[in-house]
Amino acid sequence: MQRPQATVRFRLTTFALLISSLLLTAPNDFVMAAPEFVPPGLHRAFEVQKQHSESLLKQPGVVGTAVGLGPEGVPVVQVYTEKAGMVPLSKFLDGVMVQEIAAGKFHALEACEKAGLPIPLCQPDIQKRGPGGSGGTTVDPTAVFSNPVPIGVSVGNSNECSAGTIGARLGNTWALSNNHVFARENSGQVGEDILQPGLYDTTCIYNSGNQLGDLAQFELINFSGPNTIDAAIATFGSNERTLGCATPSNGYGAPDALAANTTLSIETLLNTLVQKYGRTTSLTKGTIISVNWIGNIGYSTGTAQFVDQIIVYTPRGAFVKAGDSGSLVVGQPGYPKKPSGLLFAGDQTGKYGIVNRIDHVLNVFQKNLDGSPSCTQ
Repeated sequence: MQRPQATVRFRLTTFALLISSLLLTAPNDFVMAAPEFVPPGLHRAFEVQKQHSESLLKQPGVVGTAVGLGPEGVPVVQVYTEKAGMVPLSKFLDGVMVQEIAAGKFHALEACEKAGLPIPLCQPDIQKRGPGGSGGTTVDPTAVFSNPVPIGVSVGNSNECSAGTIGARLGNTWALSNNHVFARENSGQVGEDILQPGLYDTTCIYNSGNQLGDLAQFELINFSGPNTIDAAIATFGSNERTLGCATPSNGYGAPDALAANTTLSIETLLNTLVQKYGRTTSLTKGTIISVNWIGNIGYSTGTAQFVDQIIVYTPRGAFVKAGDSGSLVVGQPGYPKKPSGLLFAGDQTGKYGIVNRIDHVLNVFQKNLDGSPSCTQ
């Protein structure tokens, strides 16, 4: 039986009055949470990507596959290639549109000397603190920082002339970064000195006063099978140095630790606006364009396959450069600085950054991200 229109209008009006009442009586910091939107057809795209990734990755010139959003927000299977038009691709796979992204090869954001990169590519983007980026105090992420040392600045293992980035503080004891920053691509030994700044930023001269902590644990990078993270943790407190959980003053501040310690909804990450603060490029912003990325990453000691990764892209400038490895990627304003992952790799232009999912990282180490007011700058 068809419901009378008068009854429908009455119920809609009652619902509207109820919502208005809630808004009027809510405290000032009350915000109606927007429902997380999952584009129709997204799970089908995941299924098709899974079915075809192995055969696609065997084709010369294909460097990865992922799922993203194409024209008008329609879910697509993305095929990352070394060069546009190099690989013959179908327009559709099992009814799902295919999108080619010619990003070139991806590599871990190694320390400059280790990667053999030109020195100009390794120089930090030193910025001024103040309105419009002028005036105020110069912020140099490669400098020695006093207590509490901020996240997002230069760090490295004392046994190699390198420099990466401190990503975050875990609990009140550990610093987080990449395996290839803290643990020398699996070569590190627990207990090795972790320095702030890394040796690359002190002209490879060791200073015991720069010791931040000790290598505590790292996930091995598997060069013969799939990986989900490139990460390591170190205890801090050596030489009485302490670690904060906020970036320097020209960064984004402290991440939303509560959001990081909850389940990450990978389906809702697409098109999210994000930012990161790193040793080389300081604060940069981009958009998550790909999830569930599967492909190969080049290291100085070999090539490793990674699965279930996130890709961030910026059309202007660079999102990442060598030395930014270990940066924490969080939401831009409007996304409560919710962490999405740990940056570890990129392309030659720096426009594409590859990110480990933060939930994978925290699950491996069984630690929680710290963003409490007690540890901010």
